[in-house]
Amino acid sequence: MLTIYTVANKKYIDYIPFFIYSINKAYPDYYIQVFCTTNTQSSIINLDFKNYELILDPYLNGKDIIFKRILVKPHFITDYYFLTDVDIFFIKEQPDIVTQHLKHMKVCNLDCCSNIIRPNKKINRLTLSHFVTKKYFKKLKVRDFKEQNDEEYLYNLCVESDIKLPRKEEEYNPDETTWIDYNKPLFRRHHGFHLSAIRSRNKMFLDSDLYKNYYKIYRNEIKEDKVFKNLRKEYKRIDSIFNQLENYYGKN
Repeated sequence: MLTIYTVANKKYIDYIPFFIYSINKAYPDYYIQVFCTTNTQSSIINLDFKNYELILDPYLNGKDIIFKRILVKPHFITDYYFLTDVDIFFIKEQPDIVTQHLKHMKVCNLDCCSNIIRPNKKINRLTLSHFVTKKYFKKLKVRDFKEQNDEEYLYNLCVESDIKLPRKEEEYNPDETTWIDYNKPLFRRHHGFHLSAIRSRNKMFLDSDLYKNYYKIYRNEIKEDKVFKNLRKEYKRIDSIFNQLENYYGKN
């Protein structure tokens, strides 16, 4: 069983209902934990969501939230945990998220996390699509924030905590470097739409076969869902992103 957890400050409050809705829709048995800086319960209390917690965490207040979110510890109720951005809209995949990342860990001979070192970067960075086991939290050694960004911090945190990471892209053969295939070392999926990628019209994602398949599922199973339509009416800022999505792929 998996817990998907994230952090949201006031700027990202509107994404929370879509985050929870999409996980409930795609994986009804998964748990959801959203760590918040502001009380957001009133904005989603009337919606029929399940298996979620909104957790007010004073630690997240003030500056450095981009680093602090990496150190948030979820309530331990499952065997596996997935840290991600709150602006991910999950789409059901086969096999499920846990199976994909466990296979990736086996391919890379990793013991407690599934991630990649971002390719072609002068500074070593991990992504914020970070799948881990309970063992990860036992090994984690908290350290000060010295880095320029959160992904560099996460990389150094893992290295100093003696958490095994995959090799860098340049150490693999070209046929091993696809980001879609969980049987390849550089596997990295959002497991749904990254709404910021839609907003910025990121063609690497939008033109991929994976995102095109996500859209087919969205069109057939989500677009006309009553709860989803009501969310779009309530949160116009997020509704505009889904309008962009539909315009990009066509209304049909």
